[in-house]
Order: sequence, then structure tokens, then C-alpha cells
Amino acid sequence: MTETMGSGNWPMERDRWVESLSAIRTVRGMRTILFSILILALLVPLVVYGVNYYSSMMQPSTTSAPAVGQDWQRWLPMLMTAGAFCARLAVVLLLVVYFLTAQICLTGRLGGTHDALSGLMWMVVLMLWLVPWHHWMTGQPMHLVFYEVSQLQQALSGLGGDWISKAEHYSQFLVMPLLGLLTAVVADIRVGRGCRTALRRIQLEIEGAGK
Repeated sequence: MTETMGSGNWPMERDRWVESLSAIRTVRGMRTILFSILILALLVPLVVYGVNYYSSMMQPSTTSAPAVGQDWQRWLPMLMTAGAFCARLAVVLLLVVYFLTAQICLTGRLGGTHDALSGLMWMVVLMLWLVPWHHWMTGQPMHLVFYEVSQLQQALSGLGGDWISKAEHYSQFLVMPLLGLLTAVVADIRVGRGCRTALRRIQLEIEGAGK
């Protein structure tokens, strides 16, 4: 009788695990697309810095501001604005995807909830870095992950030789974008680990329920 009941419950159990498998794969696919967009957007400040820094090195020391050509001067601010917009949009959508991942792991008792929630918290930190709180409250530009290209050009033209000014300069225009990039990578690694844990649990359950 027990074997009959187990055999009868197998299709229902299988459907439940297959639905969980489909849900995990769906959020994982969305996560991959959005994370790729986020990484490309977070690379924009580093690329912009590299272009302006190289241009400043090519200019005579008497030049008041580095020139990168009329085309680059026109496109770099637009590129920075587009990168900031895409990064903020991708972070908001990734927060939703990470939350759904944690919810699926939790309700299905699949494991990996801790990793998914950890990635969610890291992404919240990145979102707080991307929101221009200082600009909204004071009206002054801020130096976090994204910055104004004109500020970078002025900073490069006035970059002093002492180590204090160099440390401040590099921390504003290089360290913060790198920290944002690192935070995004850590968040995705944590959520990815949670997804892999859930997938292994689903596969084990499907194999075990079929026996």
C-alpha cells in the first residue's frame, strides 16, 4: 500500500520539482543578462578615466585642461550619463531578481537562501553608492562610482605632485568605481552559489523521487 501511495504521489512531486527547476533557471537567465549590462555600465567610468588620463599625458604640461578631441569631448559625457542610467536600472532590476531567487529557495526549501540573501544585501549597498544622495541634498557634484567628465578633466589638469593630492585623486576617480565593480561581482557570486545549491537539491530530489 505504501509503495502504491508513493508511486501515485510521484507525478505530483515531480511536477513540483520541475516547476522549481524552471523558476530557478528563469531567474538565473535574467540575472545573467542584467549582470552583464551592469558590468558594462560600471566599466564606463574606468574607460572614461583611461581615455582622459592618456590624453592628458599626450598634452604639453602648460595646457590648462586635457583635450581628447572634439568628438570625444562630446561623446564622453553622454557615455557617462548612459552608463550611470544603465547601472542604476540594472541594479534595481537585479534587486528584484535576487529577491525572487531568495523567495524561491526559501518557499521551496531548496537551500541556498543564505547566499541569495547575502547577494541581495551586497546589491543594496551598491544601489546606495549609485544613488546621488550628496547631489540631491547639497546640489554639489559627488565622487562615488560615477562622476562628471568635466570634473575629471579639471582634476587631471590640476593634479599635483604630492602624494596626498594623488591619493585623493585616485581614490575619487579610480578606487570608488573599482569598489562598485567589486561589489557587483561579489553580489552575483553569492547569488550564483545559492542558485547552484538549489539546482543540486532539485536534481537530487527528482532522482530520489523516481526510485
